[in-house]
Amino acid sequence: MVRVGVSLVDAADGSLLWADRLDAFDPDPLVLEDLIAHQVISRLVSHVEGASLRLAARKPPADRKAHELLLQGMALLRGYGEGDNQRAHGILSEALLRDPTNGLVHSYLALATVVLGKYGLSAATELRTALNLAATGVSLSPDEARAHRILALVRLYHREFDAAEHHIARSLELNPYDADTIAQMGYLLVLRGRVQEGIGWMDRAVRLNPLHPDWYHFDRSMALYLATDYADAAERLQRIPRLDAWGLARLGAAQAMAGDTAGAKKTAAQLQTLQPDFNPVDCATRGIVFERPQDLDIVLAGVRALLKMAGP
Repeated sequence: MVRVGVSLVDAADGSLLWADRLDAFDPDPLVLEDLIAHQVISRLVSHVEGASLRLAARKPPADRKAHELLLQGMALLRGYGEGDNQRAHGILSEALLRDPTNGLVHSYLALATVVLGKYGLSAATELRTALNLAATGVSLSPDEARAHRILALVRLYHREFDAAEHHIARSLELNPYDADTIAQMGYLLVLRGRVQEGIGWMDRAVRLNPLHPDWYHFDRSMALYLATDYADAAERLQRIPRLDAWGLARLGAAQAMAGDTAGAKKTAAQLQTLQPDFNPVDCATRGIVFERPQDLDIVLAGVRALLKMAGP
């Protein structure tokens, strides 16, 4: 293992702006050099963007401009707190009124619309609105990688798989070191039935961003489930601190398929307590945008096994 310390210093006064430590396991100097460069770029971009979001969050309401509203909306979409998504949608809507020429405002308002609609469960009207916003975002900011990434997500929920992959690829052309986009490419390929290829992309994303958000585990669990690694799929979901009803259904399905009857029954009881009227079959059927029907059948097999274990 090679451990490398990196730092960013202000050349004017010598003050330390950022520092991190990277671990690498490949002894090949050329591979090591490339890996370190990719990790530094990925982490530094994330650090700079995070600093901008924190700065915007401290601005008093009277000082907000369209760009500051955009940053606040982005921060809320990452917050996962109660009501954060609704507040993000309202703030981004205000930003759009202030500056309708800002492509990223259109893009992130599209993302907020899909998030509020619960992604694949979004109503047709919500998806059309999101598509119009996301397409406008790319039109106004054609060289903005994040705009293409969001349009790809919206295209995916319209089940336009080729278009979604095209825009993810374009996003990566514009910013090849964005770990979140790389992870999103992996999940898209999993939904298209290219599971092992998708896992490879997910591995790459984790190498670039070892301190990644929890949704990496959620997407990875689906890839592992479709690869019939049910126990590992369940383990990934158990890394997430708070699972919603669909997350618990996914966990229980993986446990049931892995033969963990006790675990599946415990999860089924948690699901019943959290949301007694939740219908995991309907959620899987309408909410997961598989390109191949047989992949949905695999998920439904686990869900139905869980429901049988739940009992009357």
